[in-house]
Amino acid sequence: MAGQNNGKQGGQQQDVNQLLKVRREKLANLQEAGQDPFQITKYDVTHHTSDVKELYNAHEEKLLAGRPAVNTDGMDEAAAREAVKADYEERRSIMDADPVHVSIAGRMMFKRVMGKASFANIQDLKGSIQIYVARDAIGEDLYATFKKSDIGDIWGVKGYAFRTKTGEISIHAEEMTLLSKSLQILPEKFHGLTDTDMRYRQRYIDLIMNQESKEVFVKRSKILKEIRNFLADRDFMEVETPMLVANAGGAAARPFETHYNALNEDVKLRISLELYLKRLIVGGLERVYEIGRVFRNEGVDTRHNPEFTLMELYQAFTSIAGIVTPRAYAIPWLQELKEKGYHVYYLSNFSHKAEVECADALNFLPEMEGGILSYKEHLIKPEPEIYQLLLKRYGLKAEESVFLDDTLKNVEAAEEQGIHGIHFLTKEQAEEELRKLGVDC
Repeated sequence: MAGQNNGKQGGQQQDVNQLLKVRREKLANLQEAGQDPFQITKYDVTHHTSDVKELYNAHEEKLLAGRPAVNTDGMDEAAAREAVKADYEERRSIMDADPVHVSIAGRMMFKRVMGKASFANIQDLKGSIQIYVARDAIGEDLYATFKKSDIGDIWGVKGYAFRTKTGEISIHAEEMTLLSKSLQILPEKFHGLTDTDMRYRQRYIDLIMNQESKEVFVKRSKILKEIRNFLADRDFMEVETPMLVANAGGAAARPFETHYNALNEDVKLRISLELYLKRLIVGGLERVYEIGRVFRNEGVDTRHNPEFTLMELYQAFTSIAGIVTPRAYAIPWLQELKEKGYHVYYLSNFSHKAEVECADALNFLPEMEGGILSYKEHLIKPEPEIYQLLLKRYGLKAEESVFLDDTLKNVEAAEEQGIHGIHFLTKEQAEEELRKLGVDC
């Protein structure tokens, strides 16, 4: 049995080697014909694939505004089919008379050749789109090159957008340029990339095969951008501090060790950002932060990497209430992000009374859920006047709400008992925020 398995694996490896050899031969033929794709250093891209779809939908809505959908009621199957076909051709003629011209570039992930015409899927940063490639449109020589191309090759495509009979927005190719020849074979498309080790060691393959992984990278970049904007608006200065240090402090972790040849000194990679940021505060930089890599020579798995990104910020001339204020400021900031189209899930994890006070002072009112005001924090029982205002604001009766006292530390246990609550810092602040909401105080 073992011999049979070894023989099967050896045969598969031989097949893969043959396929890789064929790809290199195709590249050599292109180079001999003066069509070396690796000499092309620039291609003008006007749109991403998702942009093309949005643009075409908007253009279609404009040109076909008021046009009713085809009605096939009372028709037999053949007549209904002819009516749908005629409606499609009429719609298509209207759209083609005023076409949306685009230029895209991306990796070919699928190809279906059908004689004089073919279909392919081009994938870029924002998604994928189908392209229709006709020999009469791009010429015999280029069409022959396209037919010989492989999955994974990167193409530039110029043409106009249209909608197929099945309703899929596609691009009718008028010009095509082979921008890069793929010399490696991508994982089989149906099952995708499922090898966890390969996903983490060869992340570029993971990004090609798994759209979800690509979205994580894009979202992470946007999150860091918004964090930097948020801190910059509050006069925090981003800094960079040394990674190689004589004493790796600021946390309890085992450091990596290395050696400075020029100085003949043993040094360590930092395990936190804290110490040098505090020295900058001492030096007179009143608000500083760093988003940087730190290194801890400890366990590793798919969720814990020995090198990871850490963020720390420090502020001078303030108390604990002041230093937690940025977290409270983040509440309306997160609401602004939701208005921009971000999907924001607010996970509250306050650890200090001042944070709750700051949050409430900034008008972060909980939503009504099932007639109960829920706020998963250590809350303080408000003054009777504020209590009445809040009941009025939410239209509740006294027996319908319970206000959690901050002496009850186990919030989860309180919630299991059905205890929920809300808190304002002062009567004046409560009245001010309620007036903003149109409540007469």
